[in-house]
Amino acid sequence: MIDVRLRDASGRIAAKKLRKEGRVPAILFRSGSRAGEHISLALKDIERLVTKHGHVGVGTRVLKMRFEGTDRAEDVIAKQVHLTMGTGVVENATFMPVEPTTEVNVDVPVTFIGEDVCPGVKQGGFPWVMRRSVPVKCQVKDIPRVFNIDVSNFSVGKVVFLKDLHVPESVKLRLDNMMTPVFSMSRPGRGG
Repeated sequence: MIDVRLRDASGRIAAKKLRKEGRVPAILFRSGSRAGEHISLALKDIERLVTKHGHVGVGTRVLKMRFEGTDRAEDVIAKQVHLTMGTGVVENATFMPVEPTTEVNVDVPVTFIGEDVCPGVKQGGFPWVMRRSVPVKCQVKDIPRVFNIDVSNFSVGKVVFLKDLHVPESVKLRLDNMMTPVFSMSRPGRGG
């Protein structure tokens, strides 16, 4: 649950004032609409979500948005969360209202399990992550939280391609080349 407030003012000066108050400017865009509703939310709330789910992962979660001072509440997903370069502080965010059957394009994070016990690392190999997220298209109810890749038994030279990911049938990858590499256990002294 995130509490938001409607805001009238927009622009750089209004955003600066909001940030001084510990709030983040945001916009709620409806599908097919060019103009969105200007809202703000507490910086601590959005940073808590980014910390918990990751910068990309927060976009795979359906969030309940409650409008302060009203009975209005909506399910939304974060379409974009902009971080300040260098500090990683949330600068602004864009949300989209959704229903379970709403079709969306989202980036799903890729996580790697078992690097600490990977034989390739013990052989002097270097784990080379080529994609930290994968773009998909699906209904909101089918959004994968994450694509996990277990590298605990990978030897030097092992490569994981898009085709190797376990993608549910209801989810379509938005990349055409299924031979796009996602991870490689690189050879010692080589970059891939």
